[in-house]
Amino acid sequence: DPEAYLKGVCRRCVTLGCINPVQELMGGTPESVRAKALESAEMGFGLIGPECGVPPQTRNANIEALAHYRD
Repeated sequence: DPEAYLKGVCRRCVTLGCINPVQELMGGTPESVRAKALESAEMGFGLIGPECGVPPQTRNANIEALAHYRD
């Protein structure tokens, strides 16, 4: 639960998240990746990125969508 996580750390540190690398990056679309990245930023995550390693099968378009989610 990302919101509970953010509440638990009380914004005492920079948080990284919260893009699921399998469901979202590998299995999603560029539009869904962008939407999830924007949602994460709005929740208060300081750095937007995958929760852990990115599967090699991830489409370049999804990685690009994450890299340019603010555009």
